[in-house]
Amino acid sequence: MSRRDAHAPRIQTCVERGPFALARAVKGPLALWVDERGHELFGDVTSAADDTPAEQKAEVVRRRQDCREHPERFIRMDEKTLEEMCARVRNACARVSSMK
Repeated sequence: MSRRDAHAPRIQTCVERGPFALARAVKGPLALWVDERGHELFGDVTSAADDTPAEQKAEVVRRRQDCREHPERFIRMDEKTLEEMCARVRNACARVSSMK
Protein backbone atom coordinates (compact mmCIF):
# COMPACT_ATOMS: atom_id res chain seq x y z
CA MET A 1 0.00 0.00 0.00
CA SER A 2 1.43 3.35 -0.96
CA ARG A 3 1.76 6.19 1.50
CA ARG A 4 -0.88 8.11 -0.43
CA ASP A 5 -3.32 5.19 -0.21
CA ALA A 6 -2.67 4.83 3.51
CA HIS A 7 -3.80 8.44 4.12
CA ALA A 8 -6.80 8.33 1.79
CA PRO A 9 -9.40 7.30 4.42
CA ARG A 10 -8.27 10.04 6.81
CA ILE A 11 -8.27 12.65 4.05
CA GLN A 12 -11.72 11.54 2.91
CA THR A 13 -13.05 11.84 6.47
CA CYS A 14 -11.65 15.38 6.77
CA VAL A 15 -13.16 16.40 3.46
CA GLU A 16 -16.54 14.88 4.30
CA ARG A 17 -16.78 16.10 7.91
CA GLY A 18 -14.78 19.30 7.68
CA PRO A 19 -17.58 21.50 6.33
CA PHE A 20 -19.81 20.58 9.31
CA ALA A 21 -17.27 22.25 11.61
CA LEU A 22 -17.45 25.53 9.71
CA ALA A 23 -19.52 28.47 10.86
CA ARG A 24 -22.96 28.71 9.24
CA ALA A 25 -21.97 31.99 7.56
CA VAL A 26 -19.17 30.15 5.75
CA LYS A 27 -21.09 26.98 4.83
CA GLY A 28 -23.56 28.67 2.49
CA PRO A 29 -21.00 30.44 0.33
CA LEU A 30 -18.82 27.31 0.32
CA ALA A 31 -21.73 25.15 -0.85
CA LEU A 32 -22.54 27.62 -3.63
CA TRP A 33 -18.90 27.78 -4.67
CA VAL A 34 -18.60 23.98 -4.85
CA ASP A 35 -21.92 23.74 -6.66
CA GLU A 36 -20.83 26.25 -9.28
CA ARG A 37 -17.27 24.94 -9.67
CA GLY A 38 -17.60 21.25 -8.87
CA HIS A 39 -16.90 20.30 -12.46
CA GLU A 40 -13.49 21.98 -12.14
CA LEU A 41 -12.74 20.01 -8.98
CA PHE A 42 -14.21 16.64 -9.85
CA GLY A 43 -14.27 16.69 -13.63
CA ASP A 44 -17.39 16.05 -15.61
CA VAL A 45 -18.21 12.78 -13.83
CA THR A 46 -21.97 13.05 -14.26
CA SER A 47 -22.20 13.68 -17.99
CA ALA A 48 -21.35 10.14 -19.15
CA ALA A 49 -24.12 8.46 -17.17
CA ASP A 50 -26.47 11.43 -16.90
CA ASP A 51 -29.87 10.35 -18.12
CA THR A 52 -31.81 12.80 -15.95
CA PRO A 53 -34.78 14.21 -17.86
CA ALA A 54 -34.60 17.90 -18.79
CA GLU A 55 -37.74 18.62 -16.74
CA GLN A 56 -36.12 17.19 -13.62
CA LYS A 57 -32.93 19.19 -14.19
CA ALA A 58 -35.00 22.35 -14.62
CA GLU A 59 -36.80 21.61 -11.34
CA VAL A 60 -33.49 21.21 -9.50
CA VAL A 61 -32.26 24.52 -10.90
CA ARG A 62 -35.53 26.21 -9.91
CA ARG A 63 -35.34 24.86 -6.36
CA ARG A 64 -31.69 25.88 -5.95
CA GLN A 65 -32.55 29.38 -7.09
CA ASP A 66 -35.49 29.47 -4.68
CA CYS A 67 -33.18 28.44 -1.81
CA ARG A 68 -30.73 31.18 -2.69
CA GLU A 69 -33.38 33.87 -3.01
CA HIS A 70 -35.52 32.86 0.00
CA PRO A 71 -33.42 31.00 2.60
CA GLU A 72 -35.94 31.94 5.31
CA ARG A 73 -38.46 29.53 3.76
CA PHE A 74 -36.33 26.48 4.42
CA ILE A 75 -35.47 24.57 7.58
CA ARG A 76 -31.79 24.16 8.32
CA MET A 77 -30.97 20.72 9.67
CA ASP A 78 -28.01 19.46 11.55
CA GLU A 79 -27.06 15.78 11.41
CA LYS A 80 -29.05 14.90 14.54
CA THR A 81 -32.25 16.52 13.25
CA LEU A 82 -31.84 14.89 9.85
CA GLU A 83 -31.32 11.47 11.45
CA GLU A 84 -34.43 11.96 13.60
CA MET A 85 -36.48 12.85 10.53
CA CYS A 86 -35.15 9.81 8.64
CA ALA A 87 -36.00 7.59 11.62
CA ARG A 88 -39.59 8.87 11.58
CA VAL A 89 -39.82 8.10 7.86
CA ARG A 90 -38.36 4.60 8.38
CA ASN A 91 -40.82 3.95 11.21
CA ALA A 92 -43.75 5.12 9.09
CA CYS A 93 -42.63 2.89 6.21
CA ALA A 94 -42.30 -0.07 8.58
CA ARG A 95 -45.83 0.52 9.88
CA VAL A 96 -47.23 0.65 6.36
CA SER A 97 -45.32 -2.49 5.37
CA SER A 98 -46.61 -4.36 8.42
CA MET A 99 -50.21 -3.58 7.41
CA LYS A 100 -49.87 -5.56 4.19
